[in-house]
Amino acid sequence: MMNYESFLVNIVAGFFATLLKAIIIYAISLLFPNYVNSYHIFSSVFALELAMNAFLAPLVIKLLRGFDSFIVPPQRGID
Repeated sequence: MMNYESFLVNIVAGFFATLLKAIIIYAISLLFPNYVNSYHIFSSVFALELAMNAFLAPLVIKLLRGFDSFIVPPQRGID
């Protein structure tokens, strides 16, 4: 079983989520070229966004962990 709270796993998840977002936006821009601006995958702007999303993902996930009690009800033991 994988530890999803690991720092490295969060970085990899942020990296691949950003890549997936760029691919999806590119696919949508092929369908609607006049309305959607796509990324230039090999540009410095995309590389900076990719790095920022990857390295800030653990911080965002850590901050969102504080709201677990509002979203997920606490688990109770079996009586």
